[in-house]
Amino acid sequence: MLLNIVNAKNQEGAPVEFDVNVSLSEDLLIDRGYKINGDAKVVGTMIYDDRELTTEAQATVNIDVVCDNCGCAFTRDFTVDVNEKFVDQEFKSEEDYTLNLSSVDLTKPVEDNLLSNIPTRVLCKEDCKGLCPYCGKDLNNQVCNCEAIIESEEQLDNPFNKLNKLGDN
Repeated sequence: MLLNIVNAKNQEGAPVEFDVNVSLSEDLLIDRGYKINGDAKVVGTMIYDDRELTTEAQATVNIDVVCDNCGCAFTRDFTVDVNEKFVDQEFKSEEDYTLNLSSVDLTKPVEDNLLSNIPTRVLCKEDCKGLCPYCGKDLNNQVCNCEAIIESEEQLDNPFNKLNKLGDN
């Protein structure tokens, strides 16, 4: 998505607000098992000063994810900061993005910030209980007695349980 910077150039040194939608690559997060739903909404300010444009913005993206604890699929909005610098090609460093005469392309900065800031572990809710490691039931929706049964069986089969009784005399 090209962001028109003519207003910022006309008001050099002053912040200019912007609100745009940026199309992202659909397979950007596919290797993490995530699917992007629609465009990223980018809202922020830009300041043009001495052949340099800086943005202070936030991009919000709706993503289909799978809970790392229980495996349930859900959709969540993720917001990342897009605070970047755009400069003329001749003055550009590795960290900067290219500034054109009348616009800048926000696609790459939004994608880069999303890739570097998206959580590596996502839960459907903060207190997700996950799956039972024995029977596989979703402990958020069902109760199982697997742990209690296994603990009592382990105590019966444990030869060291006899040692516990020695201290009772």
